[in-house]
Amino acid sequence: MCSESNKVASRDYIYLGSAEEAINYIDSLEGNSLKPESMITPLLPSMKDFLELIGCESNLLVSLMLSSHKQNEPMPFSRATIFKIPKFFNGLMPLSKKTQHKFISYFFEKIPDYIRKKSVRFPKNFNGGAADGWLGLIDGIKNSKRGLGEFSFLIQFIIERMEKESDLLIHLSNASISEEDRRSLYFETLSKETLIQNEVIEIVKVLSENKNIKFPTETKSSMICSLKLDFYFSSIACFEIGLLNSIRSSYPEMVYARPDWFVDGLVCNFIRELRFDGSDIYIDSPFSLYLDWLAGNDGPLVSNSPISMAKLSSFIPLKNEEDTINGYAKIDKQKDLLKDWKKSKYPSPEKFYKFVTNFSEEFSCDPALVADIGFVSIILDKLFLQLFYDLRVFRSVESYKIMEESLLRYNEYRAYFENKYAGFIA
Repeated sequence: MCSESNKVASRDYIYLGSAEEAINYIDSLEGNSLKPESMITPLLPSMKDFLELIGCESNLLVSLMLSSHKQNEPMPFSRATIFKIPKFFNGLMPLSKKTQHKFISYFFEKIPDYIRKKSVRFPKNFNGGAADGWLGLIDGIKNSKRGLGEFSFLIQFIIERMEKESDLLIHLSNASISEEDRRSLYFETLSKETLIQNEVIEIVKVLSENKNIKFPTETKSSMICSLKLDFYFSSIACFEIGLLNSIRSSYPEMVYARPDWFVDGLVCNFIRELRFDGSDIYIDSPFSLYLDWLAGNDGPLVSNSPISMAKLSSFIPLKNEEDTINGYAKIDKQKDLLKDWKKSKYPSPEKFYKFVTNFSEEFSCDPALVADIGFVSIILDKLFLQLFYDLRVFRSVESYKIMEESLLRYNEYRAYFENKYAGFIA
């Protein structure tokens, strides 16, 4: 293993405090890509993959913008330019100097006052890991008010993963370390820093030595599920712990009104066993379960629950408040939209936030709480569907039984992080 002399020094960063500094820095990278994610480990997913999962497409500066700015404020750019901007920062598409400079100036102009004193941070040297792509988003949330609230444990967890990834990649790039020690360090880091099962880590280790070795379908399915879910289950568990901690402080009456939330958690409501009917396999949509939860006895409606699905659908905003283009009555169109939502046909962020706002105003709920939980359910929904389709290649019912076991491990993640952060929970 690595000796004491191989300890990793803190990474060096460039801090850009103005549009002029940022423009000069971007111009200095002429001919170089701003795409740092070339060496991805199970510690962190690619920021690009993460943002695509949640319905965004961005990187670095754009990540900070997404996390810091008002979501509903239109940008002074054409639709074509808005399409090009994130692709430019991902190194996928050229953008004129004029547009680059206009975007960066706009970005600094719109950073909220409570963040403006903070500089935008870039690593001096990209190490090829995913952490560089997470910098902007994490810095933006950390410097916001919510970064001190329900996001605090999540931010702490991701920063720890970023640091561990950086340490790992720097050690692995050290020419004085033998190949055997590199491999040992890599797999020991996975074993220590993740909840990936030891048997899965052993499979990855064997495959790294000989890719031609054949494993049973169940073994390969376990590897796919565990590597896919570890970061997301860890992140969601940290967010859930922070959210419940925030609820305890801001809404202590909920501890008595909804005691199950603080024993079993919230996210467990959106994860169910798969249903098997011969060769047919069904998975309950977490977003659909969230909508049921919202209207039901266990949701945020302490004194008003349950409400009907028709009532719930009435909070869906429509552009035309009278009739739709198709001639539906408003309530019929809203009912149909809710049915679509329950089939994993997700609303746009704007439509979902308006739905949550309408619901929360009617029943005096905290719209941020309701929206955050819904957002988590959509991430779970997309993750589970990705896994469901990934496993189709095996054409095996047993693969989906492995998937079911993997999904039901969420409570293990929640218990682990509750114990880890026990000293910080109110």
